[in-house]
Formats: sequence, C-alpha cells, structure tokens
Amino acid sequence: MARLSKLNWQEPTAYGCAAIATALGIYAGIKCDPAWLSRAGSVVIVCGVLLAASRKIELLQAKVSEFIANHSTTEFDTLLAEHKNPDGSPISKERGEALRKEIYAEAQNEVASLIDERRRVFKLHEVAIVIAGTLINGFGEWSMKVIQTYAT
Repeated sequence: MARLSKLNWQEPTAYGCAAIATALGIYAGIKCDPAWLSRAGSVVIVCGVLLAASRKIELLQAKVSEFIANHSTTEFDTLLAEHKNPDGSPISKERGEALRKEIYAEAQNEVASLIDERRRVFKLHEVAIVIAGTLINGFGEWSMKVIQTYAT
C-alpha cells in the first residue's frame, strides 16, 4: 500500500496553499460574509487540480529512462571489458548483449516499479485535497452560519 508520508515539494506546497486559502476563507467568513469559506473551498479544489495537472512524475520517468538508455550505449561496453568469464576468458559479444538486455531490462522494471509507487502516493494527495476543497466549497457557508449562530 502506498504511504501518504512520502512527499516532495509539490504536495506540501499544495497543502500549504490549501490551508492558507481555508484560513483566509474562515477569517473572511467570520468578518464579512459566511459565503467566503465556500469560495475558499473553490481555491482549495484548484490547488488539488493543479497538483493533479503536474507532470513531474512523467518527467522523472522520462529522465531516468533516458539515463538508463544512455548508460547502456555509452558505459556498458567499458564495464563489460573489465570483467571476464569464470574461466578467465573474455565475455563473448553475444553473451555481452544478453547481459546488457537482462541488466537494463531489470533496471527499467525496478525504476518503473518505484515510479508507479510514487504515482500512487501522488494521486492520494491529489484526491485528498480535492475532496477537502469540495467539502469546504459545499458546506462552508452553512458551517459558518452554524458556528456564528452558536457563537452568539
């Protein structure tokens, strides 16, 4: 299961902006009009949508794939030349190509697995912010009126 605690800079920024919008909505709802909290909920939804629209995960995956492919073409032959078969003979070209495919396929699979986990965590944060914003947007004005009624 993906953990919610794995954050990069986008999630805390989205949460921070959402919290500021909510705080300002509460303040304006108390001082001016209760509808301001609902309006702040719209801003919270926008924070979640902007987080969802971020393509950082795809960019990261493309960069890592490019790095692996580049390493395969530029570095593998040098690394292969430094190693020998168990009997001390040089590794054949065919065996080298088989090793290259095996090693880099495994690297790509491992990276894809890590990226998929990160993508799931990212989606959980997106959904949490959008749900919070929707609830604030839908029930903000009503809750401010209830609070003002019982506070007086």
